[in-house]
Amino acid sequence: MADVEIQHYLDQSGGQQNRTTKYLQRDNEWALIYNGILDNVGGINKRNGYTILGAAMGSAGSILELAPFNYGGSTQRLIAYRDDFYIWNGSTWAAQSNIWSGVTDVHSETYLDEFFAVNLEKATTNYDPDGGGWTTTRNVTGAPKAKYIQSFQARLFLGHCKIGSTYHRSRIYYSTLPVSGAITWDTTEGTGNYIDVRTDDGDYIMGLSESGNRMLVFKLNSLHRLSIDSAGNQTLVQVPDAPGTSAQRSIINIAGRTYYFNPTYGILEYDGASARPISLAVHDYIRGIQAPESVVAWSDGFVYWLYVGAVTHPNDSDLNLTKGIICYDTTTNTYTVGEVANVVTAADSWYNSNEVETFIGDNAGRVLEWDRSTKSDNGTDISLRARTKIYWDASPALVKLYEKALIYADPQGSLKVTYRVVNRQGYGDWQEMKGLDNLIEEINISPRYGEGRGIQFEFSESSSNKTPVIEGISLFYSIVDSQYGK
Repeated sequence: MADVEIQHYLDQSGGQQNRTTKYLQRDNEWALIYNGILDNVGGINKRNGYTILGAAMGSAGSILELAPFNYGGSTQRLIAYRDDFYIWNGSTWAAQSNIWSGVTDVHSETYLDEFFAVNLEKATTNYDPDGGGWTTTRNVTGAPKAKYIQSFQARLFLGHCKIGSTYHRSRIYYSTLPVSGAITWDTTEGTGNYIDVRTDDGDYIMGLSESGNRMLVFKLNSLHRLSIDSAGNQTLVQVPDAPGTSAQRSIINIAGRTYYFNPTYGILEYDGASARPISLAVHDYIRGIQAPESVVAWSDGFVYWLYVGAVTHPNDSDLNLTKGIICYDTTTNTYTVGEVANVVTAADSWYNSNEVETFIGDNAGRVLEWDRSTKSDNGTDISLRARTKIYWDASPALVKLYEKALIYADPQGSLKVTYRVVNRQGYGDWQEMKGLDNLIEEINISPRYGEGRGIQFEFSESSSNKTPVIEGISLFYSIVDSQYGK
């Protein structure tokens, strides 16, 4: 009788990794982690869910902007835009009967304890709850129309602009320094307060952000940083070899670094000096994103979440996503993927009672609160799937007979396990194992389905209130043939 070998796989911290061949995946990497996160180092558990904040706003329509508004030192409000600006008053969304209508894109910024909003075809608007409400005159008289807005070093900057009927898609206008809470704008051609950003490259400004003591200007194919010294001198420098972004809403700052999305390079990390692509582990999903201009990001602690919408996986249609998300843990450099129940169109976070709260907007006029204590998407069950790498156990050249497995998990009563063996002809059929009831579950493997060169497991669970944790596997097997078996 052949000797029984034992192999332990107790570290699950490598995340999903699909860039290498199946022979080069590390033992702690997974072929698929769908709607899972790596909150507990070494284990896999289900991602957070969300609940609706109030009711949907008006008739069906997308939330085009979602932003916190902090003013007066301590007063906080959440402002959203659908077909009008709405302010959350603690229990309902109050429409503002604002002057805008019929727009498809809105961006905003808090500056001077006032709320500023821009749209390329509408007059730049201002909201001050203590100074007369909504207006297109206070601190915005003479301001250009714009797609993007950013406060930086005591000034307000507007990017991708329109003056009269003339578009300046590679230009940034900036305000004067405030005097007694008031700013002015000078858009005079040739002498006004503006900066042209590579007007000869056929590219447009696609976003603005701030990184440390510099402002970042994103085009699609390039990234630029603006610095202002103590004398007010401005220096604009192109970041060498750094691509830009297709989506302003993908830009998020986490722990002193800027993360953003580019349709060719995927997710990038800018560290203040250079930008590097960091999403090779899930590049097949990146290549399959159908609407790269519509991705939306938000952060949860040190985790970067990116809503990517429909994804056509180039190698496996079983891995296609409809309302897809990609999750990147910046502390462990690991990825997972998944889907949410709603089409995400905007997102932002704010501090409330010294805690960070994150909100996402959808295409049906709803604002949803991302909630660590919730494991459903506004009442829709979250399905967890986690597929291991192929465990080759000693070598793929050896044919093994797998006899049993010890599964280490906190099953929460509903975690299911299937497995399949791999041989020279390909993958065997998935075989269902019994459900998990214990923290350490011993499961026998049928000799009929247990012979192969490698073995792969998949865990699955779907509920609204369970948080299973997958922690490890021990495999028991004997070597059958070293060369010419299955």
